[in-house]
Amino acid sequence: MDDLPDKDSNSIIPSKVEIIDDLIVSYESVTARIILYCVDELPFPVSETNLIKVLQGSNARFVRDNNLSNLTSYRILVNFSRKRLKRFIRTLKKERFLESRKYSYYSKLILSPRGRKFIYSDDTIVTGYFDEVHGKVKVSENNNNNNDIVYQLKHSTRGEKRAHAAYLMGESRDPAYIPHLCEAVHDANGNVRRLSASALGKIKNPNGLDALISLLDDDKHQVRQYAAKSLGMIGDVRALPYLLKTSQDPVYYVKDSAQNAIKKIREKLTSNI
Repeated sequence: MDDLPDKDSNSIIPSKVEIIDDLIVSYESVTARIILYCVDELPFPVSETNLIKVLQGSNARFVRDNNLSNLTSYRILVNFSRKRLKRFIRTLKKERFLESRKYSYYSKLILSPRGRKFIYSDDTIVTGYFDEVHGKVKVSENNNNNNDIVYQLKHSTRGEKRAHAAYLMGESRDPAYIPHLCEAVHDANGNVRRLSASALGKIKNPNGLDALISLLDDDKHQVRQYAAKSLGMIGDVRALPYLLKTSQDPVYYVKDSAQNAIKKIREKLTSNI
């Protein structure tokens, strides 16, 4: 108890919502590591379907014939649905932590050097589960204004509601929300900033450029990552100098996102010539 900040101190105590948000991101990262560890532990490359069988603890013939029930990662994600595991695996392939290789006409998964490095690092990954949670948040009907996502973004005292509003704005692809999202990039809650950056990328309008560029210096890694991705989606050449700087970011997935964004913008320039 002595480690708790004093109420009268200047320490910034995270809200319960912010703590939960951070736990969700940690949960995603731990789950990703478990899947990568399972791929590494397997005695040979397997298909996505068979990887899921091992993680879920299936008693299928493939598992029995290869004695895969003896693996430490066997049945480790028994409570995960096939759909959720497929989403995690899809993200790991997208982030190049897993690679697909052809073996006798079948695609099988192997652990990439990036994936091996991630297993033993303190880095985090976002797979979409956080966005899925916020996508299920129901707007309160106690106040008529609560049905207005602009009102939610600007005035809600709860971080998850502001994040939900930013998420919905992005899903709408409506450029009318850009001014509100540009304000939200200064929100005290990192997940609100992250989802605002994501929303600006989905809308793909250059009016969000300055707001996204400002997020490239954010203290949260994932905010910088999403800002870089969104700048690549917008494809405005004015972002290049800032992305070039971010391409040297010490966090490798931020650096990779910036490099991918630079590639997209340059490809767009080439195609317009």
